[in-house]
Amino acid sequence: MNITVQNMFDRGELRKDHPLQRKPDQWKSSEKCGLIVTVIKDEDIDSIKVCEQLLSGGVVNWVIDGVQRLTILNEYMKGGFKLSRYIEFPIIRYQSAKKDEKGNIIKNDDGSYAYEIIEYDLRGRYYNNLPDELKERFNNYKIDIVKHLDCTDEEIGYHIRRYNKQKSMNPSQSAVTY
Repeated sequence: MNITVQNMFDRGELRKDHPLQRKPDQWKSSEKCGLIVTVIKDEDIDSIKVCEQLLSGGVVNWVIDGVQRLTILNEYMKGGFKLSRYIEFPIIRYQSAKKDEKGNIIKNDDGSYAYEIIEYDLRGRYYNNLPDELKERFNNYKIDIVKHLDCTDEEIGYHIRRYNKQKSMNPSQSAVTY
């Protein structure tokens, strides 16, 4: 889950500072906001790739693909930025138990909980502004991790090169998707 991976990241159990790895903060605001909305909506993202390296001082787990994604999720969770007003599909719908003015859950005549569909606008929202249901969705988001075991320095370099050979769409290729 995102919260578990973020805690591992904060404690240094997942390292983002391999000498061959690109530094964080490479994405534009629109890309950062797009990632956060994707996670809140529980849509898929690429897996995080990790190389385990056995060193004399212990085991080090280097993040070799996904540093941008992890640092952006971490930054948003810690209030580092708000979502742009230009995000695509900014309205999210979710179900919530109806509550009265005192915050008590309302029940139907048959004793079952009464629910409502809430439409929430994500534009301009910091993590702390999100309703509890959406914070929980963000925190519990499943992050897939692919782990390469017992890697040498040469293998880590190989995996970094291998995962970073993709090429982004050019403007005309991207325009066709609209």
